[in-house]
Amino acid sequence: MKESPLATFSRYMTGKVSRWIVIAVWILATVVLTIAWPAVNKTEVNNAPNLSENSPSVEAENLIKKEFPNSSGVPALLTWHKESGLNNDDLKSIQQMAADLEKKPLEAQTSTPPLHKLPLAALQKMVSKDGTTLVQPIFFEENVETDVLEKNLDTIKNK
Repeated sequence: MKESPLATFSRYMTGKVSRWIVIAVWILATVVLTIAWPAVNKTEVNNAPNLSENSPSVEAENLIKKEFPNSSGVPALLTWHKESGLNNDDLKSIQQMAADLEKKPLEAQTSTPPLHKLPLAALQKMVSKDGTTLVQPIFFEENVETDVLEKNLDTIKNK
């Protein structure tokens, strides 16, 4: 009976001497390819970012990196905006919210700037150049769930 080509090939590759030759060829191929080809990390190029540079979420991320470079945790940026401009009564309301957040922190909240302890003149300097917007950060635990953040946002909206 004639032996199949696969059986013949297997017999030659697994012989006493040939198995060591096969292993040597694999090791040699590995060494040559490791030296000849560049490392995978050196050739990685991300030419297709998911969002454009002027999308709101990219701008917010850049703002967070700029304003809070060493912070730990997840910052939520409360944006207080009034088209006609923020007046002293609006700033007092913002200070009251900051005081409430310090007295009764939200779930998973770690810190918030003490805006309620600032004089109004200092708080006015934190308002945007056109006088319409103020950004108040609230920091949450590093691995906080999205559901908790959404619940906290609803709590803030209802105050």
